[in-house]
Amino acid sequence: MKIIFDIGCNEGQNLEYYLKKADYVVGIEANPYLTNKIKTKFKKNILEKKLFIENATLSNKEKKIIFFINKKKNYLSQVVKPKEMSGYNKINVKTVKTNKIIKKYLNKFNLKKIEFIKLDIESSTEEVLEDMLNNKILPKFLSVEAQTPKILELILKSNYKSFKFINGSDIGTKLKKLKIINKLKKRINHTFQVHSAGPYGMDISGKYYSKNSLVSYFLNSGFGWKDINCYINKSTEYAKIEYNKDLHKQGFKFHFEKMISEFFKSLKNKFNNDE
Repeated sequence: MKIIFDIGCNEGQNLEYYLKKADYVVGIEANPYLTNKIKTKFKKNILEKKLFIENATLSNKEKKIIFFINKKKNYLSQVVKPKEMSGYNKINVKTVKTNKIIKKYLNKFNLKKIEFIKLDIESSTEEVLEDMLNNKILPKFLSVEAQTPKILELILKSNYKSFKFINGSDIGTKLKKLKIINKLKKRINHTFQVHSAGPYGMDISGKYYSKNSLVSYFLNSGFGWKDINCYINKSTEYAKIEYNKDLHKQGFKFHFEKMISEFFKSLKNKFNNDE
């Protein structure tokens, strides 16, 4: 029996995919308005006891905090006070230890192994990942959005051996209609939504990379809206990423033109998301 944890499930963009991949799916989301929305949309799966939704804010210790809900973009809600409060509403919530809520479901179904954990909870990702690793919660596959060097540091110190990368902007565009392997080990079609986490594990095309390529990848491309997909085992064959020294020898004109290009790309994405 396979179990998947979607930590930071937002509006449930990933749940349909995960239900195709595992026998049990646990969605964890801090925003109570979104969990109510999910419970309505996935009522059938919840009644069948295949999907479990937890309205919880995860941390490495239990405490009362304020959760800031973005008024326009739910996926930008966070526990850290925003610089500009006008775009946020705030609610009081109680945090739950990450390892506690995961062990609750492992005990419930008498499971020792976790198929996959997707971790994307904005500013809390670092401490939740650290709590997981310190408590030896090591799913077969793990996906973490790499916004900061601390995330990379934690992954480098972990027991994970093989890695793939997904650019967030590719999901729903380049990574849209894909062949996936479902829980019955059959190849089926699945369409990934924009702002979902996209595929994981063997559903991501291409070879894995070893830890030796991790630093080079982020030196070449930087941090941001990029997911590290981790696999606990060694791959039979690795690809290799070399550090591109020329990135730091291009001069002002090269970097200025690249900056302008990225600026217009971000503007285009903003207008598309606002529509």
